[in-house]
Amino acid sequence: MRMIRLKDILKETEEFQQLPSELKRHFLEIISTYGQHRESITRKSDIRHIAETLGAIADAATEYTLREGGDWFDRVTIKRNMNELKKLQGGFEKESIAAKQQEERLESLYEDMGHVLGRYFEIADISEDVMQQRLGLRESTEDCSSCREQELKDKKKQISEAKKSS
Repeated sequence: MRMIRLKDILKETEEFQQLPSELKRHFLEIISTYGQHRESITRKSDIRHIAETLGAIADAATEYTLREGGDWFDRVTIKRNMNELKKLQGGFEKESIAAKQQEERLESLYEDMGHVLGRYFEIADISEDVMQQRLGLRESTEDCSSCREQELKDKKKQISEAKKSS
């Protein structure tokens, strides 16, 4: 049994059928938001730094509780708890290394995708409001002056870049 693919269906229709203007504009608006996601991909905080800080906190807690612990019975319980804390901190540090490596791979893939998209599309520098509007996450409002201002800036930038390239 032969499976029908989207590619085959598209070939059955006109091979290079033009998209309707409204749909074309919608696609371009979505694609233009690509650059806005860079900040989300690249974390502002370094997970390795956080792991080191938490390690220092665990060390300080261990030292403090062992030195300031009460009688012998409490010391045994405290030592057991501090050993558990040290193991948990070690696990956190191990996972932070893996997370940082994963984050670096994600950033690299994001940049590679951006290079390919940049060959064909304008990846605009837009505000969060404009991005949400273009992605349909927020309804378009008539009184969104910052959205209109950003769209005007984007259009002016596109025109000036087009003039420079010609």
